[in-house]
Amino acid sequence: THPPCRARTVGLSVAMLAASLYLAHAATFVSGNVSGTWTTTGSPYAATGNLTVPGGQTLTIQPGVTLIMGQGLNMDVEGAISAVGTVAQPIVIRGSSPSLYWDHLLVNYNGGAQSSFVNCRFTDATNALQVLNQNTGLTMAPQISNCIFSNCLSTCVYAAAIADYVYDTANLAGSLLNCSFSSSSNGIHLYNTGGDGQFIPGPGTVNMTVANN
Repeated sequence: THPPCRARTVGLSVAMLAASLYLAHAATFVSGNVSGTWTTTGSPYAATGNLTVPGGQTLTIQPGVTLIMGQGLNMDVEGAISAVGTVAQPIVIRGSSPSLYWDHLLVNYNGGAQSSFVNCRFTDATNALQVLNQNTGLTMAPQISNCIFSNCLSTCVYAAAIADYVYDTANLAGSLLNCSFSSSSNGIHLYNTGGDGQFIPGPGTVNMTVANN
């Protein structure tokens, strides 16, 4: 149900990332559980390990912040993320170099606050942004707008509604508007399960508004 990902050795690239950022200028190194607010004062934020936004918590990324992901690393959001940049100060999520691809940013909806990505720039990823709802009776409604995706090995935006059990339903709404895609294998991939009421998991419904991309 997820797009393919490549396995990579991350130890050396993470060490190189840390060393290069230390020599360049001060950075905030992050790994493991993250939440709260990331500001331009702490930017760039450099991921030296996989990141998780725990359930019930929110990570707010302010305009102008840069997140540098080490090779093969990912961010899994079990709570919510608010990444709302501006035209003048976009939020940048990138690799440490164009050839050292990070893996994905996955928002796995579990109810509660919705996630937003506005005026963000995603680059140097395998599968950049994934939004997934597989919870019974819940509607996920992420807002993704005015974002730029480039240099992605596989899919830039993967959005899916997948029901866990035969009689369950999962709904994906929200919007994907005014985004651009370049130098990537695939732009947008929408996916839902069908369900037959007997053996196949129940229906997943995708009613996301996708326009002007």
